[in-house]
Amino acid sequence: MSAEHLSHFGLYSGISALLLFTLMLVCEELGHRLAVRKRAVGAQISQGLAVVESAAFGLLALLLAFTFASAASRFETRRQQITEEANDIGTAWLRIDLLPAEVQPEMRNLFRDYADARIAAFASLPDVTGFQRGVDSAVALQDGMWSRAVAATSGQTGPQLLVLPALNEMFDMANTRTMSTRVHQPEAIFYLLVILSLCCSFLAGYGMADPDGRDWVHLIGFAAAIAISVYVVYDLEYPRAGLIRLSDMDHVMASLRASMH
Repeated sequence: MSAEHLSHFGLYSGISALLLFTLMLVCEELGHRLAVRKRAVGAQISQGLAVVESAAFGLLALLLAFTFASAASRFETRRQQITEEANDIGTAWLRIDLLPAEVQPEMRNLFRDYADARIAAFASLPDVTGFQRGVDSAVALQDGMWSRAVAATSGQTGPQLLVLPALNEMFDMANTRTMSTRVHQPEAIFYLLVILSLCCSFLAGYGMADPDGRDWVHLIGFAAAIAISVYVVYDLEYPRAGLIRLSDMDHVMASLRASMH
C-alpha cells in the first residue's frame, strides 16, 4: 500500500468495506433478478448449481481463513518484536557498565537518543515520512554507538567485549522490526478475495431467488459478514493505521526509556 493510502488508512479501509458491502448487495440483486427472469420464461435452474455454489463458497471460506490467519500471525509477530527489541536495548544498556568510566556518559546519552528515535518512529505511523525520518535518525545513532564501543574495547580481552554482541543483537532486532512493518499480504490476494466475494454474492442471490420476494435477512447478513471480515483482515495487516492497534505494547519501550536514568 502506498504512503498516501497508509496515511489515510482508517478512512480508506472503512470506505472500502462499505463499498464492498454495497457491491455485494448489487451482485445479489443481479443474481436474484436473473433467476426470477429465467423462471418467468419457464427455464429451470440448473441442477449443477449446488456444486458450483459449494465450490465457490468453499473457496471463499478457505481464502478468508488463509488471509485472516496470515494477518493475525504477522500481527502477533510484531507484538513480540516490540518486546524483543526492548529486551535487547535493555541488555545493551546494562552492559555499558562494562565500558571504561570515561566513555559511559556519552554512550548513555546516545542510548537515550536512540530509544527516543525508535519510539518516535513507530509513534509517527501511519505517517510514512515521519516513520522513515525516525528510522534514519536511529540508524545514524547506531553508527555513533558502534564506533565508540569499538574504540573503547579495541585491544581489550576483558568482559567489556560483551558490549559488542549486545549492540549487534540490538541493531539486528531494530532492522527486523523495521522491515516487518513493510511485510504485508500481496495486494493480488485481496483483489482475489474481493472478486470472489462478489461472485459468491451473485450466486447467493441467484440461488435464493424467490418470485414472492427477497430474503433480505440472509442477503444482507451474508454481505455484512464478508465485508466486516475483509475489513478486519485489512486492519490486522496495518495495525498502526486502523482500529486495531499495537499501541497497547508501546508501553514496553516507553517503560524502558523511563528507566534510562
